[in-house]
Amino acid sequence: MHVCHLCDGSLGTEYFRNITIGLVDAGIDVSLLELRSAAPPSWLRESPGVQFKALHATSPFHTVSALWSLRRFLAGKGVNILHSHLYNASLLAALSRTVSQRPRFVMTRHHTSSVALSGSRPHLLMDRWMAKRADHVIAVSDAVRSYIRDVDRVERDDIEVVYLGFDFSRFDRAISERWRVRSEFGFGKDEIVLGYVGNILP
Repeated sequence: MHVCHLCDGSLGTEYFRNITIGLVDAGIDVSLLELRSAAPPSWLRESPGVQFKALHATSPFHTVSALWSLRRFLAGKGVNILHSHLYNASLLAALSRTVSQRPRFVMTRHHTSSVALSGSRPHLLMDRWMAKRADHVIAVSDAVRSYIRDVDRVERDDIEVVYLGFDFSRFDRAISERWRVRSEFGFGKDEIVLGYVGNILP
């Protein structure tokens, strides 16, 4: 089994590190494709068998060449599942799906209204089309799944919620750092502190 993750950018994040290491540990071959120009993620040293490639699609004018590069990569590496993340990568994956039924196309929606915030009706229609073209759609929360069904009006019953995974063991070792940060913000030793990290869109 060979899974290829295609993303606009952001392959250097913990999300892709965790999902890649998890798949490799399960005996699955993994490739990472960056839509734009980029250097390989620094964490890739932890998974030496994982391949990385940039498609250099820095503008809409590069879509045809990126599509050609994508098709050649998928065929040459024997990819079974193309898993897209974010809008432009999903668009390229959906276009690739119109050329060939292989590999299977899985699309993950990470946000609710990021497409709607663009204020562009064509973007909304294309987003709906991509979700319909995919063999499988993944949402990262129940709210995202509800948005796809109720707002985007994607009529399919197989949208699966897969929550984002985190490797909490990587933070367990930083006890001294924990006390330093708590002290910096004025929190006592026994006070309960909740942190929330969100995505801020213009």
